[in-house]
Amino acid sequence: MEPVASTSAIRPVAAIGGGDARSILQDGRILAAQVLDAPDEGRLMLALGRHRVPAETNLRLEEGESFLVRVEGSGEAALLKVLGVGDPVVERLLDALRRVIGEGRPVGELLADLAATLRAESARPGGALAELRTLLADLEGQAMGPKAAGADLAGLFERSGYRYEALLARFAEAAPTAKELRALRANFKARLLEALDSLEDGPARRAVDHVLSSLEAEQLLNVARRASGDPLVFSFPFPDPAGWTTATLFVSEREDREEGEGESGGPAAPETLTLAIRFSRLGPVRVDLALTETQLDIRVFVEEEALAARVRSDTEELLSRLDDGRRSVRLFIRAATAEELEPGAHPLDIEFLRRHHLMDLRG
Repeated sequence: MEPVASTSAIRPVAAIGGGDARSILQDGRILAAQVLDAPDEGRLMLALGRHRVPAETNLRLEEGESFLVRVEGSGEAALLKVLGVGDPVVERLLDALRRVIGEGRPVGELLADLAATLRAESARPGGALAELRTLLADLEGQAMGPKAAGADLAGLFERSGYRYEALLARFAEAAPTAKELRALRANFKARLLEALDSLEDGPARRAVDHVLSSLEAEQLLNVARRASGDPLVFSFPFPDPAGWTTATLFVSEREDREEGEGESGGPAAPETLTLAIRFSRLGPVRVDLALTETQLDIRVFVEEEALAARVRSDTEELLSRLDDGRRSVRLFIRAATAEELEPGAHPLDIEFLRRHHLMDLRG
């Protein structure tokens, strides 16, 4: 066995069962690991999120032991650095979460409050009128329209602020083009940061601060979710008769393919995501999507049978809009129970937070 570079490191050997863990072995990523089996000294079978990976190490680890690792390097050269209790990377993430976790509110509600505040402040004499109007225009560009297509959602995601720091990090490695600079300056988080810097203390600045803190809370929670293989969560404002509501996407990584599937000719597991949204008049709606190279399955769940019947009456139009000629599309629509309409676990029900508490109560 080749020596492991560090006594506190684990070297992945390969992914098994037809699955491919290389996609998660990216330099700097923090992952939750569990020892599934330790048959021989120095050899392990690890669970990394949803992947099973054989590995080598000089550490003494027991079957069932769980811990966090940081990926150093990538591909075949990747090492997994074990993060112990009090590790500065883990502590920085926990400290950042503690600062913003209480600010988490539905983005539609937050942006509706911000829009109302900006309109009220822009009507007052002597205010920062130009800055407020610019921010209000930026704000109105964040909402998804009811007839928006996939490309519109992709564009909204790019400018929403979720990837703002990732873009900055990428530009630190390579000079951005003029087009990339314009996109960065138009990023909603960049606009919020500019407003926070230019506005004087008052209702508008406090409302901007609340939106920024909520956005950063969701960004940090996704770092924690990715570490433990939990579905990522992204929220977007959506028009509603009562103002704005919140559309939430739950995105799961592709499940491991079973042995003998995918690379050997069998079907790969689908990409899956769930969209959850609650309208003031229609009530809650849940949409589950499962996508493969040849098939798109869509399951729509609504609260009332009458609404389900209305949606079914538009099935032909829906299918024509969804059919891109590359995949067959199947659409299922039905009324559902309150439990079925729930999109998933509570936003804070994350494996990382079960292992690393944000608060310790003693006494």
